[in-house]
Amino acid sequence: MDNDKYKDLFDDFRPELTPDFSFIGRLEEKLDSVEFIREQQRNVARSNRRALAVAAAVGFAVGIVFMLIMPFISDMAANMQTRAEGNEVLELLLDNYQIIMGLVICVTSAFTALNAYEISLSLQRRKG
Repeated sequence: MDNDKYKDLFDDFRPELTPDFSFIGRLEEKLDSVEFIREQQRNVARSNRRALAVAAAVGFAVGIVFMLIMPFISDMAANMQTRAEGNEVLELLLDNYQIIMGLVICVTSAFTALNAYEISLSLQRRKG
């Protein structure tokens, strides 16, 4: 008796099932889009690593150039020290020229490295 009630209840129930090939097709499309995104992420990471290497090399080179110029700056500061007698501001600057030059070297190296990074990224985007 109970079985007949259940059978009557479900006799009219005919759900529409999607064919398997359309499900597989949609799944493959989604997997392809995920693979495309992964490939784009790998390309961006590769570009960032290249740009970072360029920026590090440029920053290092600028720092080396400034360090090679430092003896000439020391000689110039020593020559100016004798002429600066009586001018307290100039004497203060000349007494602390190494600190000032260190700051100039750091700021210039960082600024150059940052710009090299940006230029490298933009050139890589233009290529690809």
